[in-house]
Parts: sequence; C-alpha cells; structure tokens
Amino acid sequence: MLRRLDLRKPSFDELYLQELLRKHPTILPLNKLDASFWPPIPIGRETPLGAGCCVDNLYVSPTGGLTLVEAKLWKNPAANRDVVGQVIDYAKQLARWGYSDVDRACRQYTGRYAGARQEAKAARDAPS
Repeated sequence: MLRRLDLRKPSFDELYLQELLRKHPTILPLNKLDASFWPPIPIGRETPLGAGCCVDNLYVSPTGGLTLVEAKLWKNPAANRDVVGQVIDYAKQLARWGYSDVDRACRQYTGRYAGARQEAKAARDAPS
C-alpha cells in the first residue's frame, strides 16, 4: 500500500526505493512501454555486472526480456546527467552476459531473499 510522504522531510533514500521496487515490481509501467517486458520478475538487487558496475534492480520477463533499473531520488543533483551514463555502462556490461550469468544472478538473488520465489510468482500472475 502506498502512502503520502512529506517531501520536505524525506524519510526515505535510494535503498528504500530499491527495496520498494524489488517488493512491488509491477509498479514499473513496463507494460506501457513494451509488453514483452511484462510482468517484471525480480532476479537481482545490487547485482554486479562486471567492470565495477552494479545495477540497483534487475528483472526478467516470462519471455526473457531483461530490465535494468537504476534508482535515483529527485533531490539527487546527479540524477539527471549521471544516470544516463550509468545505464549505458550497465547495458554494455549486460550485453556480454550469457545464460549462465543470468542464472547465477538469479540464484544469488533467490538465495538472498527467502520469499523471492513467492514474489516472482505474484509478479508473473499480476494483471497487465
């Protein structure tokens, strides 16, 4: 359940946002952008991609589409400029991945979050 927050006194940070997106991946409107990325199933959080890159949230769709999410708060002055460069670097690293790399990330994620399988099933069954 979402609640109204007073933005003048933020009680959250980027870690809060990452966790919110991990627990509730269907709040990302990916189905409005490209249905092949829906529903997003979380398979990584703070996932190392290689070359020092670590993506905040990583998702896969039932059709195999990968989605990278780099969480930035509006108040972060670097958000506008730096995040574009970060995502390009992440995509470059992810392009080098094979199936075994995705499988490894998914296994690490499900080992780290005990309820991840139930969350993934709920995301898969979410209406579009």
